[in-house]
Amino acid sequence: MTRRILSIVSALLLPLGTLAQEVGGYGFLDIPVSARLSAMGGSVISISESESSLTQHNPSLLGSDMHRQVSLSYLNWLSDIHLANVSYTHRFLSEGAWQAGVRYVSYGEFEGYDEWGVSTGSFSAHDVAFTLSVGHPLTEHWRIGGSVRAIGSKYESESAFALGVDAGLNFYNNETGRSWSLSVTNLGGQLKSLGERHIHMPTRLLVGYTKELEHLPFALTLTGLDLLNWDHTNLLDH
Repeated sequence: MTRRILSIVSALLLPLGTLAQEVGGYGFLDIPVSARLSAMGGSVISISESESSLTQHNPSLLGSDMHRQVSLSYLNWLSDIHLANVSYTHRFLSEGAWQAGVRYVSYGEFEGYDEWGVSTGSFSAHDVAFTLSVGHPLTEHWRIGGSVRAIGSKYESESAFALGVDAGLNFYNNETGRSWSLSVTNLGGQLKSLGERHIHMPTRLLVGYTKELEHLPFALTLTGLDLLNWDHTNLLDH
């Protein structure tokens, strides 16, 4: 029977950029795929459990105990913005696992006008991302994982295409209940720009630590976010 750990999350840096993302960016990739992830801060990377949604930002957590798990989520985020995610996880070799997933976000319908204010009709805007991930143990305590992601965007008559890669490393000691993780997400870039607008991928370096408390169904989790960007002075202006 899988033990559920209630986590106390202390985020060193808050992912405010995700919450205030602009249409046409790739911030939707960092929105949590499950209610549990969202409740724990959104970017927990060091909890080692047999729940496939916990591997969103760290593919090294994928394991054979997630065999045939299906994860489904839907979020009516703001106004007409809808986000859906589905993934399937399957055993890889003896102790690893692979995962295939699709994430879709629709920003709703818009009314278009030309430079003279004449209506050009309605149009829609959406992003979609296809992800293939794999994780496998290196030794008794060390695991490694990676993801490849194809991202497509369509806004009115303009479209864009990008490729991204995630890489993760995890150390977990079952006897002490300690877990350390390191992951880099969204390495890559656009192969086709949205018109003349080139958008950079939201590459992030994350470090996480989890300690399961002895004789208690709790764990303490610390996560460092966006460690490639130490200048967050712009957040103070909002």
